[in-house]
Amino acid sequence: MTVHGNNKYFGMGMLISLVLLFVGVSDILLDAVPGIVLYLMAAGGNTIAVFGIVFPLLACIPILTEFVPELESGFFVYKTQKMSQKKYYRKSFWAYVLKGGCILSIPQIIFGIICVFLKKKYNGMPIYMDILVLPDLAVSHPFLYMCMIAANTFLCGCVCASLGLGIFMFQKNKYIAFCIPFLYYLFSGIVLIRWMPNLSLTLLYDINTGGVVGMAKRYLYAAIIFAIGGILFHTGCQKEADFCYGRSRMEKMK
Repeated sequence: MTVHGNNKYFGMGMLISLVLLFVGVSDILLDAVPGIVLYLMAAGGNTIAVFGIVFPLLACIPILTEFVPELESGFFVYKTQKMSQKKYYRKSFWAYVLKGGCILSIPQIIFGIICVFLKKKYNGMPIYMDILVLPDLAVSHPFLYMCMIAANTFLCGCVCASLGLGIFMFQKNKYIAFCIPFLYYLFSGIVLIRWMPNLSLTLLYDINTGGVVGMAKRYLYAAIIFAIGGILFHTGCQKEADFCYGRSRMEKMK
């Protein structure tokens, strides 16, 4: 079995995401609540919504189970015979960034479809949660609103994956790369959200919290984190290329 065949871990990651969404509403799953409420509760509105806490770890699963083994096993050498090393790293970066987003957003869309079919629409009953962004859309077109939340989660996954990729290529430590996005997310949700809310990754994930911080600032901050991950990745790739070039020259001199 080649490292390239480790796509099964991506499927397992999506399955874990879907299971965690159900776990997040296990206490109200059978209650008479609208589908949109159940969906938002599973995403992070409920006290046991685990998905909204561990999603940075889930976004980095493809990096840990596919990209890192590909480099460590030397399988990437086979690929660089068909393309330049620069092109290989560029394609890998975008591939695993997109996987980091899809591993979160696809299960959310599936969960949204289930909520639409199994739960009734909003019927005027009070919603015991704040919907700050487009509340009318959440009531009139709940599935469209769910897709909007899933798209935002996709963005969050891409940001976390970019940061994880950058840290790994810069430090070459897969455990640090896997944990740093998650630890930063916790730090931003506990500390930064109180003192510097503009720098809190929590507000990017949950768009219905922190109303004092505008959406433009949230997405600008997301772009900055994404760029930092990309710069670290590029720097690490350059160091790797320089190392390989130096080793190649030494072998030729021998």
